Amino acid sequence: MNIKKVIACIAACCITAAAVQMNTIKIMDYTLETIAADDYSEEIGEQLEYINYGDHIEILYCDKSATEIVIPAEIERLPVTIIGNYAFENCSSLESITIPDSVTSIRYGAFKGCSGLESITIPDSVTYISDEAFRECSSLTSITIPDSVTSIGEYAFENCYSLTSITIPDSVTSIGNGAFGDTPWFEAKRKENPLVAVNNILIDGSTCEGDVVIPDGVTSIGKNAFDGCSGLTSVTIPDSVINIGNYAFCGCSGLTLITLPDSVTSIGYYAFSGTPWFEAKQKENPLVVVNNILIDGRTCEGDVIIPDNVSSINNRAFYDCSTLTSITIPNSVTSIGDFAFDDCSGLTEIIIPDSVTNIGNYVFSFCSSLPSITIPNSVTSIGEFAFSGCSGLEAITIPDSVTSIGNDAFSECSSLESIIIPDSVTSIEFFLFRECTSLVSITIPDSVTSISGYAFYNTPWLEARQKENPLVIVNNILIDGTTCEGDIVIPDNVTSIGEFAFSGCSGLKSIKIPNSVTNIGNDAFYICSSLESITILNPDCEIYDNLRTICNGYDDYWNAYFNGTIYGYSNSTAQVYAEKYGYNFESIGEIENPETLLGDANCDGEVSVADATLVLQYCGNKDKYKLSEQGIINADVDGTAGISAVDALRIQQYDAGIIESF
Repeated sequence: MNIKKVIACIAACCITAAAVQMNTIKIMDYTLETIAADDYSEEIGEQLEYINYGDHIEILYCDKSATEIVIPAEIERLPVTIIGNYAFENCSSLESITIPDSVTSIRYGAFKGCSGLESITIPDSVTYISDEAFRECSSLTSITIPDSVTSIGEYAFENCYSLTSITIPDSVTSIGNGAFGDTPWFEAKRKENPLVAVNNILIDGSTCEGDVVIPDGVTSIGKNAFDGCSGLTSVTIPDSVINIGNYAFCGCSGLTLITLPDSVTSIGYYAFSGTPWFEAKQKENPLVVVNNILIDGRTCEGDVIIPDNVSSINNRAFYDCSTLTSITIPNSVTSIGDFAFDDCSGLTEIIIPDSVTNIGNYVFSFCSSLPSITIPNSVTSIGEFAFSGCSGLEAITIPDSVTSIGNDAFSECSSLESIIIPDSVTSIEFFLFRECTSLVSITIPDSVTSISGYAFYNTPWLEARQKENPLVIVNNILIDGTTCEGDIVIPDNVTSIGEFAFSGCSGLKSIKIPNSVTNIGNDAFYICSSLESITILNPDCEIYDNLRTICNGYDDYWNAYFNGTIYGYSNSTAQVYAEKYGYNFESIGEIENPETLLGDANCDGEVSVADATLVLQYCGNKDKYKLSEQGIINADVDGTAGISAVDALRIQQYDAGIIESF
């Protein structure tokens, strides 16, 4: 990512950069263009900070003293598409801002607290207004939301105390909780009718009393719509409603009767909690089922069998039900919501049917008494933290049907001793097996081409690998070098250095990274306090664009620093990275057009068995074991177009002295 500053101006986008010739350098997946400063004018405006993603620009920050801003449609010849989280937060002096048609998203809290902003035009290109985007814009008097917008986030315009006029198009199909709270527009709507509906979404009914009939045509009852409405005694919901949001009637202490039509197919968590109606339902049956949706089972005890008519288990349905010991889920259930069994500390057995295809986020997290679980072959994905904190879990089989496993899915499973990751999985996510303190055996297939940071943190498996070799390499990915000391040379078979691979390695003094390495991950050399030199031989190596990727530590002002030297070729990505962050750089020479050395597949300047091995790996999996353009030329030694196992055999014969030439 390329974080820079831009002068917002009327005539042109003004980019501050070093006065150098146009060039293109690749760092990670982002293309960075360094453009001469005199290519742009610096007319009027205030500074903005932005980030370059290679194909679009996101505005990150605005100087707090700004009074008038025109955001350019393009920066570095790329479209400005995002106004980022809190980008203009508390710019209280800002009176006017122009947003270009290129912007499609206004992110969380983007203009929050812009108390001097009296008007703003949202262009037709914007499709989503995030949570709190204009919250506390206390001088804003009117807003027109364009037809392109489909969703307005929670508290988007809350506390806009002067906002009397809001134009909301029919295109808006989702309105978050409190989107217009404490605005004159909203208060006027409530006075007209205590049931405030916008585009068939009932967004508020919290001032209602007595018996309420929701009008026909309403399709959705929003999150917290009646939350805490103590005067409500009964509610009749029409057949037009299909969705009831989270906490919709929560805390309605007088609500004894709810008429629910069959049309309702989605009910948010805790929608009816704290109502007499709901409490009566729990007394009738601790499994509260509405329209085949199991919305609550938190008062269950012992062994529970869910009835066959249930089609889905709601988010948080059994949350913190410590008295639940076993549960049988029927084949009628097709979905289990996030946090459904979170913190069910007494749960010892669960049967998941073949009808379930996804295990969501936190579904079984902290089920500390669960010794084992069978995941059916129907499941294709396991969500984040799905089994995190299952400290009693000793065995689990992941079927071949699973293609993705979320971060922390098995973290803190302290009794888990072994795990086999199936061939269907291609990536191991962040902290996946963190703190699995009994995990001694992990089978990782060749299909895995990406391993995120700290995936095996504090596991016996990792500690054993570290003792074998302080450079822990899995599928040509160097995932850990934190126990290294002194001067290190990374072997030629490594193709990438993972996230946090050497993070906190205080004993590392110097490191040489071979030409085979094409990628250095985020924070790879973070706080390597003794690191004095790093040599990057691949001139096109993708370096994660972050000041902390290579650093010794932080100064008194919490700025990351590196006092060592980065060595690399002139005009390489190593030089671009070093110069961008003010690090010392020394050239090891000019990038030369490589000469063909037949047999030298890894382009290290010699022919060896390592080249034969790489060719065989390349033949087996071209996506995982990549050859450079020159490597492909060098590897083709048998006189027949294309690379095959015959080329590998010939290279091996040459290395062994069986043949003298190709």
